[in-house]
Amino acid sequence: SHYHAWMRTLVYPAFDASACDNQLGSRAHRSTSQATHMVRAWLRWCRTCAASAAVLFVDVIAAFDEVMRELFLQRVPSLR
Repeated sequence: SHYHAWMRTLVYPAFDASACDNQLGSRAHRSTSQATHMVRAWLRWCRTCAASAAVLFVDVIAAFDEVMRELFLQRVPSLR
């Protein structure tokens, strides 16, 4: 929605400045495609070294909007 887009433009500079260097996605020049390449390279390295490996994928679509809504409206997060 328009409200979420507006809120994101206000908060994004602070988020980008405070995000960890390994934060991929939701940042300029750090897409989730880059994360895919990094994970595949790491898995190839593990296979080469005969090391065990596991990858956990977490789906956080629209998580930013939900967190910002909770923070700015100062509501108690609802259980869904």
